Amino acid sequence: MATLQKVKWHGREAWQLEDEGLRVAALPEAGGRIVSLFDRAAGAEWLVGPEGSHPLAPVAYGMPFDANHSGGWDEMLPTVVACRYPGGEASKSPSLPDHGELWAVPWVDAGTADGRIALAVVGRALPYRLTRTITLRGPEGLALDYALENLGSARFCYLWAAHPQFACEPGAQVELPDGVGEVVNVFPDDPGTLWGQAGTRHAWPELAYRGEVVRQDRVRPVELRAGRKFWLPPERAIGWAGIRRPSSRTWLRLEWDAAELPYCGVWFDEGCINSVPTVAIEPSQGYYDDLALASGNRRVAWLEPGAVASWALRVRVGQDR
Repeated sequence: MATLQKVKWHGREAWQLEDEGLRVAALPEAGGRIVSLFDRAAGAEWLVGPEGSHPLAPVAYGMPFDANHSGGWDEMLPTVVACRYPGGEASKSPSLPDHGELWAVPWVDAGTADGRIALAVVGRALPYRLTRTITLRGPEGLALDYALENLGSARFCYLWAAHPQFACEPGAQVELPDGVGEVVNVFPDDPGTLWGQAGTRHAWPELAYRGEVVRQDRVRPVELRAGRKFWLPPERAIGWAGIRRPSSRTWLRLEWDAAELPYCGVWFDEGCINSVPTVAIEPSQGYYDDLALASGNRRVAWLEPGAVASWALRVRVGQDR
C-alpha cells in the first residue's frame, strides 16, 4: 500500500507518495511538476533536481523555458515550441508559450487521497482542463493517467508531450524497441555537421560519419555543451523507451499505448542547459514539437466540444545484479 503525505521540497509544499519500491513527489504550485522519482531499492534518483539545472524560483506565464526551469518532469501542452495556434487569421490566433503553458501556472488538487496524487489545471490559451493522476502499483511501478476535457464550444487541435528530465551519466544508453533502425533529427544543426538540418534522417543506433561509427544511443559528457533531439519516424509508432545507467546498473523504462501516443521524441542534454547529462523521453500525440508545424503535417490530435481524451504512461525501474 502506498502512503501519502505532504512534505517540504526546497521550501515548497509538495505531495509525496511512497511504497516499498518507489517514492514520487509532485509540486502543485510549480506547474504540477513531478520533482522526484526515487528508486528505493537501488537508492537512485531518476529526475534532475535544481542542483543539476537551475535554482527553483517563481516563473511567469509566457516566460522562455530553458533559463527558468528546475529539472523534474513537466507536462507540455498544447505545444512544445512557441507558436501561434494554427488556423484562422494570425492576428486573432492565440500565442502559445515556449514548452506549452502548464509548467508556469499552478495546478490544483483534483482528488488527491490515499494511494494517489491527482492534480488538475485549466488552460489559458485554449479552453481545456487537464487532470493527471499518479499512482504506485507495487511491482508494476508508477502509473500516470491523463484526462483532457474540451471546455469550449469549438473543437481544437493540440499536442501533449511528456517532459521528464531523467538524470543520466556519460555512457548511459537509450534503448528503443527492436526494429527501430532510423531516427529523425529535429534540432537544427549546421549543414554538413554530424546531425544535419532539421528533418535529416539517421541510422539508429549507429551512425557512420567521416569514417567513424557514432553511437547515437549513448549519452555524452556535459563538457560538450551540446543538445540534440530526435523523433521516431512518424510512420514508426513505438510503445516504450528506456535508459540504462552503467555505473549503478540501474534502468528505467517508460511505457505507453502506441495507439494513444503514436509519436515519440528523445532529447539529449549534454551540457546544453543542465549541468548533468540528461535524457527526456517524450511520447506525444503530435509530430513534431511545433503545433503549427504538426497541424500542417496533419499529425495532431483534435478534441470536440465537451469531449474527453485520455491516455496513460507507466514507469518501471530496476537494477541489474
